[in-house]
Amino acid sequence: MASAVVHVEPTEATPLLPTPSPVNDLQSKKPLRTTKRTVIGIVSVALGSLLCAFLWLYCAYIPNKLRTALNGDGTELTLFHISSLHKDGIAVHVKGVSSNEDIPPVDVTLQPSVFSVAHVQDTETSSETPSHAAASEGDAGRLVGSLQFPGLSVPKGSTSASIDFHSTVENLNIPFIKQFIAAIASYENKKAHFAFRMQANPKVNLHAVGSWVIPMEKSFLYDKDEMVAPDLSSYNVTLVDKSITPVQEPSQPIFYRFYAKASFFNPTILSFAPLGFSIRFSGFYDGQRIVDVTLPSTMQLQLQHNHNATVSGSTVPETLGKLMELVGEYAEGHDTTITLKHFAVAYDDGRQRVPWLEEILRDLEIVVDVPGAQEEEDGLLLGGAVRALVV
Repeated sequence: MASAVVHVEPTEATPLLPTPSPVNDLQSKKPLRTTKRTVIGIVSVALGSLLCAFLWLYCAYIPNKLRTALNGDGTELTLFHISSLHKDGIAVHVKGVSSNEDIPPVDVTLQPSVFSVAHVQDTETSSETPSHAAASEGDAGRLVGSLQFPGLSVPKGSTSASIDFHSTVENLNIPFIKQFIAAIASYENKKAHFAFRMQANPKVNLHAVGSWVIPMEKSFLYDKDEMVAPDLSSYNVTLVDKSITPVQEPSQPIFYRFYAKASFFNPTILSFAPLGFSIRFSGFYDGQRIVDVTLPSTMQLQLQHNHNATVSGSTVPETLGKLMELVGEYAEGHDTTITLKHFAVAYDDGRQRVPWLEEILRDLEIVVDVPGAQEEEDGLLLGGAVRALVV
């Protein structure tokens, strides 16, 4: 008897294939989801750490390193040359070397910026310093002057860079400059004390890395009481030529015209070119004008050896006796003082006037100590005057 084959149609009640259990499905996917979450968490932590490290490097470490380098003592000037004076400021040529112990891994560029010098109160040198903008704008009354710095490039792997640029010192605070010069030139004011701050906010570029604005500040003091007169032997002042010529005009008292040329050594970094004007002033002794002096328009100051420092002038006929009294005091070894004043500028033909210089010189008085003669030596009187002027 043949067996019958029964075909059963699949229904919801009698399915042909077993239906997966929802519970078993969840259990099979749970380890996979947990693994994904763990990986995402690790990646997130790693990315967050990298981001924090980058932000610390970019916002803290690099700016601090740059600030330390720029505000350090690694810059040495070798030349500060005054090329000319004009109505708006002082044209200068500056040379030097900027050094840093850290070797830059990339090219570094210091963008052009304005350096300003401000006069500050003594108490401010130890407190938080104001911003460059505050010194140059909000506190413009204390600004002494400013200079446009054209920028500097430091090649990758180099620890030093040459500084060589031409610029102009501008925004001169003439009233303060007059006050400063009067204080240091005054014989009575032995305690002249001034505090200054140089400031700038240059933008520094690290090639392929980024750029930062780095505040630069440096404070320095001028204390007349602590200034030490330089050793004049280092200047090696030598009288090269001199002449004294008596002049006798009809019905006029006799007076003398004099001329002197000296050579000397300049150990400083300061120099200046012929400026196109002569400077005239008078010397006073015991309140009386005894001599008129002229510094020629050809005067200049070179680095190291100078051979043509000249001065000319004449005595005042009416006070020749007073001049002889001064010479007698000097010859007997007595210390005396003379006062230089009545400064005036005489311009060469076609030379543009410099009003701010005229204003500074107009009321200038310089008291010069003249030490009594100690030995017979040409130029000793000049040496005493130079010593007093520098101090």
